[in-house]
Amino acid sequence: MNREDVIRIALEVGFYDGEVDKCQLMLERFAYLVAQQERERINANIKELERDAARYREVREWDFCGYDHGLISPESVDREVDNARGNHD
Repeated sequence: MNREDVIRIALEVGFYDGEVDKCQLMLERFAYLVAQQERERINANIKELERDAARYREVREWDFCGYDHGLISPESVDREVDNARGNHD
């Protein structure tokens, strides 16, 4: 998030121009901390999806006698991981 984004959002939520100028550093720091927390949450979700995908692939390798255990396909698991990373087709 750049300076212009912070100013735009501050104005959208009701700050006045003078207030934005006066609080610029605090607003930028706040935006930085919010973005950092979001990145951490997304990375935790990606790690969880990757862990689940690895478990699923392992179970599929053990596929007993071709029995479908009602699990989702490896391709759909890969798509979920890609979507979480922001790699959209």
